[in-house]
Amino acid sequence: MVPFLIGLAESVVAIGALFLLGALKWIERSRPDECVAENTCYCERLRPGMIKQPSNTWSNLSFVLVGLVLLASLPKAVSGAGLDPMEERTFYAVLYGCVVIFLGPGSMYFHASMKKWGGWVDNLSMLLYTAFLLVYDFTGIVNGGRTLFLIMYLVLVVGLGALSWFVPHSPLRGFSMGSLAFGAMAVLWAVLQFFAILGIGGIDRDNGPALLLFIAGAIVFAVAFTIQQRSQTGRPWCEPDSVVQGHAIWHLLTAAVTVILFFYLRTEIGAR
Repeated sequence: MVPFLIGLAESVVAIGALFLLGALKWIERSRPDECVAENTCYCERLRPGMIKQPSNTWSNLSFVLVGLVLLASLPKAVSGAGLDPMEERTFYAVLYGCVVIFLGPGSMYFHASMKKWGGWVDNLSMLLYTAFLLVYDFTGIVNGGRTLFLIMYLVLVVGLGALSWFVPHSPLRGFSMGSLAFGAMAVLWAVLQFFAILGIGGIDRDNGPALLLFIAGAIVFAVAFTIQQRSQTGRPWCEPDSVVQGHAIWHLLTAAVTVILFFYLRTEIGAR
């Protein structure tokens, strides 16, 4: 019950802040996101009022829901049981659930406000997630403990978060610095999993379930990414006034990916 209450408190505070900031007109004098001037804001037509993109905003509640379910499903940790940390009510499992939850409000701040700071928070929530995956597995490979995990995680997130704010444009055309960092960490993590599934690299997994879950996650993500790209502003599947938005479907499917990857992480054999 305690992990669920932690996640519930996080959700209430984050979504409560959303409505408070909306009531303050999203800090009216703050800069709008560049996508507004360029008309590239993920297809959905901007609405008057507090919530600029309703479908793209409220679809993010899927992250909150799955994060709360994951936290509620965690059994109490049994000392000395030798279980994978993600199978119990441990620091790592609870943090994973909380990071998944924040993916929701983080994106909601952007799609509701269309402000530059909202886009940065959206990107930060994605960096928090991919950094968790990368640092969690890296510390497992080097047999590092919680202290090493926290140091690496905070340094990575703070560093990349600051970089994406102060240097928003990356050298690659069409990619912000934040999205480039997100993609780079995701690819590096996927490479680590390739070696882990082959039994190389220091992480022992139950390879049968691990391979199936990894493939399932990759397929769902690929479908989500395809829909997201085909539904961008000006692309064939873009319907600006439709309730059904491709970017909203991206949110729903990537929320499902976080669940698949949670169970994938649980295929690790042994305790840390």
